[in-house]
Amino acid sequence: MKKVLQVILSFCLVWSGLSAQSTGDLSFVAFNADGNDGFAMVTFVDQAANYFTQDGSGDQHNDGIAPDVPFDTTPFVIMANDATPPAAISATALSATQLAVVFSEAVVNATDAGNYQVDPVVTINSIDYDPVTFTATINHSGFENAVAYTLTISDIADEAGNIQPEPQVFTGLLVIAQATIGFADDHTIFMESDGTVTVPVQVTGNSGVGSFSISVAFGDAVVGDDFTIGTTDFELNTLPAGDQTVSIELTINENAVAQSDRWFSLVISGTNTLLGSTDRHVVYLKDNDTPAPVATGSIDLVHLGSYLVEQDGSAEIIAHDATSNRLFVINSIFNKLHILDFSDPRTITEIAAIDMSAYGDGINSVASNDGIVVVAEQRDEANGIVVFFDTDGNEIRVLEVGNLPDHVSFTPDGNFVLTANEGEPNADYTVDAEGSVSVIDLRNGVAAATVQTATFNAYDSQIDQLRADGVRVFGPNASVSQDMEPEYITYNSSSSIAYVTCQENNALAIVNIAAATIDAILPLGYKDHLLAGNEIDASDRADGIVFSNWPVLGMYMPDGINYFEVGGQGYLLTANEGDSRDYDGYSEEARVNDLLLDATAFPDAEALQRNPTLGRLSITTANGDTDGDGDYDEIYVFGARSFTVWNADTGALVWDSGSELERLTAADPDFGSLFNVSNDNNNFKNRSDNKGPEPETIITAEIGGVPYAFLALERIGGIVTYDLSDPTAPVFVDYINTRNPGADEGGDLAPEGLIYIMAANSPADTGLVVVANEVSATLSVYAIPSDVVVGLNDVVETTPTLGVFPNPSNMGVLYFDRPVDYTLFDLQGRAVQTGKNAAYAQVAALPAGTYVVRTDDGAIVKVVLAR
Repeated sequence: MKKVLQVILSFCLVWSGLSAQSTGDLSFVAFNADGNDGFAMVTFVDQAANYFTQDGSGDQHNDGIAPDVPFDTTPFVIMANDATPPAAISATALSATQLAVVFSEAVVNATDAGNYQVDPVVTINSIDYDPVTFTATINHSGFENAVAYTLTISDIADEAGNIQPEPQVFTGLLVIAQATIGFADDHTIFMESDGTVTVPVQVTGNSGVGSFSISVAFGDAVVGDDFTIGTTDFELNTLPAGDQTVSIELTINENAVAQSDRWFSLVISGTNTLLGSTDRHVVYLKDNDTPAPVATGSIDLVHLGSYLVEQDGSAEIIAHDATSNRLFVINSIFNKLHILDFSDPRTITEIAAIDMSAYGDGINSVASNDGIVVVAEQRDEANGIVVFFDTDGNEIRVLEVGNLPDHVSFTPDGNFVLTANEGEPNADYTVDAEGSVSVIDLRNGVAAATVQTATFNAYDSQIDQLRADGVRVFGPNASVSQDMEPEYITYNSSSSIAYVTCQENNALAIVNIAAATIDAILPLGYKDHLLAGNEIDASDRADGIVFSNWPVLGMYMPDGINYFEVGGQGYLLTANEGDSRDYDGYSEEARVNDLLLDATAFPDAEALQRNPTLGRLSITTANGDTDGDGDYDEIYVFGARSFTVWNADTGALVWDSGSELERLTAADPDFGSLFNVSNDNNNFKNRSDNKGPEPETIITAEIGGVPYAFLALERIGGIVTYDLSDPTAPVFVDYINTRNPGADEGGDLAPEGLIYIMAANSPADTGLVVVANEVSATLSVYAIPSDVVVGLNDVVETTPTLGVFPNPSNMGVLYFDRPVDYTLFDLQGRAVQTGKNAAYAQVAALPAGTYVVRTDDGAIVKVVLAR
C-alpha cells in the first residue's frame, strides 16, 4: 500500500504543478475505489503566509494563546519517490529440482519464466512467488549431482515500474546428494569376555562427498580401561558408492573385578552428510565377575497345591484360625469374604462366601485371632468400618474407623485391633480425606470394644519441617493430615508400639497403642542407585538384562512391614514396592524422557533420555526440581526393588538387599526367561522401566531357632526366603514361583497377602506358608518340611509322663500332676518360662496359642492356651 501511495502522490505533485513537498508540508489524496479513476488532491505548504485567523487576533485555536504556531516542522515523511530498481539478493539450490531467488523488494514479474536462464539448460516447470518474503521458488526438471549451474536473472520490474538495469548472474549452484549416516540399532549388549566386537554403521546413498566421525560420549565405561575403539574417522570418497555398512571395532578389556554392567554412548557427526534416525548408539559391557545370589537351601518351600477362590475374582489378604482350621480370604473384585475349610491343605473347600456390599463399597483386609475374625470395609467418601465375625461368619459387631481402612490386624497379645486408614483423594482430587490409624480396644471383649482414631492433625503446622526432613507431603493443597496415607501395620513384641508404613509419603508413622497417638513420623530417605550394589535393570527396551548404576534415587515407599527380634534387639523389615499418585485431577507419573533435565546436573541428558538407557524409566515429577527453576536437578523413582532391615528403635537403615532380588530372579533356571514380567503378561522385561519385581509384602517366622523372612514379589511372582540370623547381612535361602513359565501367563499370579502357620497350628505335619494371589484369584500353599514342633517330628507324651490340666486352658494357669522342673517353649522353639519344683505354671501373661512343656526328667506335653 505504501508503494501505491507513493506512486499516486508523485503523480499528483506533477499534475498539480508542485515539483515536490518539503518537510512540514502535508498532502491529502481522495479517490474512488469502485473503478472510477477520478481523484482529488489538497496540498498544504508549510509557509507562515498560509496561516490566518477569522478575527485577526492570531488566536485561531481560540485557546487564549496568540499568535498560533504554524505546523511543526519536525521531519515527517509520508513518502519518498521510488527510483531504485529491484535486484536479486541471492539464489540458492534448495534441492535437485528447486531454486530459490530472493529479491530486494516486491516485484511484479517474478513468475515470468523468460526472466531466468539456467546453464546447463533445465526446463522450468513452474514458479511460485511469496510477496511477503519477496522470494521466487523455481521448480525445474532437475540438476545433476555435483554439477555447478549458473542462473542469469534479467528484466525484473518492481511495483514503481523500475526495471532491473542489467542481468545478474549467480554461479556455482550445486546439488550434492548427501549420504545418510546412522547406526543399524540403538544399542548393543556385549559380555566383557567377548574380546573384539563391532558396531555396524549404515551409510546410505554414498556419492563420495563428505565425511563422518564416531565419538565416545558419556557413560561410566572408561576408554582405555574398559575398552578401546578402532578407526573413528571416515572419508566417504574412500568407501564404495551406494549403500554400505561400516564396522566400528571395539576391543573389550576383561578384568576379574566384580562391578556393575558399564555403558557408554557412540555418537555420529558428519560434514556434507545427513544423520539417520539413529545417530546415537548405547553400548553395554556386561560384567561376568558379579555372581547372582546362591540359595543356601537351609529350608525349602514345597508347593502342596493351589486353590481357585472364585473365577474372575481376586484373592488379596488371608487369615487363618487354628481352632477351626479355617482360612478367611478377601475378594475385592466381588466385595466378598470367603470362608474356607483348611483341614486338608491339599483339598481346600469353601464353607461360605459373605457378600460385604451391605456393609460398604469395598473389602480391603482381614485378620483373625482366637476365634474372632475382623474385616476392614471402605465406604466411598466416608469413614470406613470394621466388621467382627465369628469363624462361621456370624456378625458380632460393626465399628466405625477412619477413612478407607486399607489394613487391619490384631496386636500380638490380642488386646487391640488397629486399622491403617489410607484416606485417599477422589479421582478429581477435589476431596482429600485425612489419613489416620484407628485403635480398637478389645480388653473387655468385642461387645464392649471402644475405638480411638489417631490423626496427623498435630503435624499440620510442621509441614515445612517434615518436607525438609524428607517426608513427601505433595498433594495439591493438602495438609499433612490429608497427605499422609497409612498402608500397613506391624507391632513390637510387647504390643505397645505400632509401626505404620505411609507408602506414598516414603515414611513410617510410630503409634503409641495405649494412648492412640501418633508419636513420630520418620522419613525413610532415598536409595542411591549410583552406589555399587544398587544396580537396576532400568529399560524395557534394552534387549537383554543389564545391571547398571544410574544417577537416580529410589524412594523406598514400602507396602508390607514386619517386626522381628534378634538378640533382644528389635528390627523392622520393609518390602519396598513403591507407589505413585495417579488421578484424573493430579498425577505425579512421568518418564525420564519427559523431563527437562538441568544441564549442570545432567550433562549427559541426551544419552540418559534415550530408550535403551533411562528414557522410559517411570519417575515422579513431585520431587527433583531442587531450586525451583523448572528443570530437574535430581531424578526420583518409585520403590527400591528391594527389602530393607531397619533398627526399630532409631529408624536407622541396617541393611538393604540392593540389586539381589533382580539378580536372583534373572539367574533362576526356570524363571530367568520371565525376568521382570508383569503379573498379567509374560513379556520379558515388561516391568524393568517401572519398579521391577515389586516386593509387595514380607513376614517373618522363627524356625528351628532361626529367624526367616518370606518376601512376596508382586510382578514376576513367587516367594523369596532369607535367613535373618545376622540382621546386618541376611542370606538368600530359597526362591519358589508357581506361575506358569511358558509363553502365556497362568498359574499363581500377583502374590498380595502372605501368612505363616506354625507347625503346632497347622493341619499338616509341618509349618506352612499360604499366599493369596490377587490376579489369578488363587491361594498357593507351601509346606516347610523341616519346620516341626520344637524340632521334633511329633509332640507326644513320653515316659515318664506328665499330667497337665486344664488343657486347653483359659484360666491363666496350668496345673501339673506332680512337682517338676520345667521349661515352657513357644512353637518357634523359644523358652518363654521356666520353673523349679513347680506344681503349676502361671501363664496369664502369655499370648493365646500352642506351647510345649518339657520337664528335666524328659516328659514332653503339648498344651493350648485359650482366652
